[in-house]
Amino acid sequence: NTSKIGINIQHHNSFDFGISIRAFDIMATRSLLMTQAINQRPLTEIGLIEGTDFVAYENENDLQEKCAYYCLHETERLAIAT
Repeated sequence: NTSKIGINIQHHNSFDFGISIRAFDIMATRSLLMTQAINQRPLTEIGLIEGTDFVAYENENDLQEKCAYYCLHETERLAIAT
């Protein structure tokens, strides 16, 4: 896998109803998982920690800023992704 960051966008009808398999696929490839903040509860319920195991974003601008940040800060990105 050559992707540094994987983005998990849930359908609005699936918020709080579980975790997309895409989230696990992204983490399995050692890419940084970026997921919507509104949908992080299922991840935290299984013991994952925001900022340690994945990164949550609030909106499109926040997503762009965080993607740019983690592309420039590889050490921090890898610490979360691995």
